[in-house]
Amino acid sequence: MKRDREIYGIFGTTFFTATIKAHMDNQELQANWDKLKDKIKTEYPGMNIDDLEYQIGKEEELLLQLQKKLGKNRSEIDNWLALLG
Repeated sequence: MKRDREIYGIFGTTFFTATIKAHMDNQELQANWDKLKDKIKTEYPGMNIDDLEYQIGKEEELLLQLQKKLGKNRSEIDNWLALLG
């Protein structure tokens, strides 16, 4: 069982401290993707439609694409998406 945790850090230009879920599962990602996508576009206007295309069953590919484009590791991406969501 994953436990909630408190995180501190800087992502992009945002300093944050938050208690978040340990990760966002695929169902949560799918349910929240439109909202998350809008927030990502706001913070990173250089991201294009292809970078943010969500396909059911290809969540891992999407997360890898975000890691590559943003230069962040998986843990940073997971924390950031959970914070945005």
